[in-house]
Amino acid sequence: MKWYFCWSQDSDFRRDHDWKNLIRAAVESARRNTALEPHFIYDGENSAFIEELQGCGVKVIFHRVSFAAALARHNPEPGFQAVARGAFLRFDIPLVADPADDYVLYTDADVIFRRNPDLRGYTPWFFAAAPQFDRGQKADLNSGVMLLNLRSFRALHSQLAAFTVQNLHLGLDQEVLRAFVGQDYLLLPDIYNWKPYWGVDSGAAIIHWHGPKPETAAGWLNGTVTSTHEAWQVLLERDREAYRYYLGIQQEALDSYNTPADMARPDHISRGRPAMPGGHQQDQPWWQVDLGGIATVTEIHILNAVPGQLRDFMVSVSIDGASWVELVEKRDGLMVEAPYKWTGPGTAWARYVRVAPLGADSAHLNQIEVFGRLP
Repeated sequence: MKWYFCWSQDSDFRRDHDWKNLIRAAVESARRNTALEPHFIYDGENSAFIEELQGCGVKVIFHRVSFAAALARHNPEPGFQAVARGAFLRFDIPLVADPADDYVLYTDADVIFRRNPDLRGYTPWFFAAAPQFDRGQKADLNSGVMLLNLRSFRALHSQLAAFTVQNLHLGLDQEVLRAFVGQDYLLLPDIYNWKPYWGVDSGAAIIHWHGPKPETAAGWLNGTVTSTHEAWQVLLERDREAYRYYLGIQQEALDSYNTPADMARPDHISRGRPAMPGGHQQDQPWWQVDLGGIATVTEIHILNAVPGQLRDFMVSVSIDGASWVELVEKRDGLMVEAPYKWTGPGTAWARYVRVAPLGADSAHLNQIEVFGRLP
């Protein structure tokens, strides 16, 4: 699925947001933990930062919101202009998206992906979204994560744009959407727009830094920030330990993003070699990596792209693709959420590494990472 996020370069003045690092963490967490295709709608000039994102596989779409002139007439103050143009960019997704796409995922730029969002079965007439402050409450719409029906969105775009221009006194995108649709939208589970102030949930797929951003939260916890927006202080006090937990995940994503390719694990011998599907799709399917030569394998990491779909499986290796040796058979029935790691005992000698689901499980593997020595 295609993932869209938006940002206005002029809003970089908001130092308590640190937008560039928020975007880096979002992109890296999506790359490592999902099968999403990142698309960035950007109101700004080309820069080293944009080229950096393009180098990470992000498709950058240069675009200014279609009703920017109306925003300028409503409030010419530069700060408002910067924030409003970025906030309303999401309304123009149907103008820049592929006409062949039916559904796409939108998120704000301040998110962390913990696993691939499983949105199968969600078919909103317009959009699906999760609550803001009050969990499970449809009246509490948050526009920070939305599954968009592009066909109906395109049909409604001119009507939504006109409504927006006439109702800018309500606020920004979220307030306008609430007035435009009321509660006539599909409610997503909280795990797809999870807030740190709700506590720690290992099942949450998308963490949204709604309210205080990581820079402020970190300063609040270590005492270097003693005052901030009153509303942010209230949220920070709701669950300090959860903020600490998610700050660690945010930092892991940034550390991973900032690790140059030539400084990554030198024993990662499957880098650049995709896991390819094989077998019969309805009977004994499997995924396989060709290492390109016979290697000494010390570790194998496995991550399924669709949570809740992979519990039991078998890992096998081969030197010729014909004769196979089983390394491990997992039959404990426990769901694979974090990467599964085989680390021995001992090592394996192989050119091919294969993962085959067992029983009724299915796999759409996001990653098979193989570590070892390849002559």
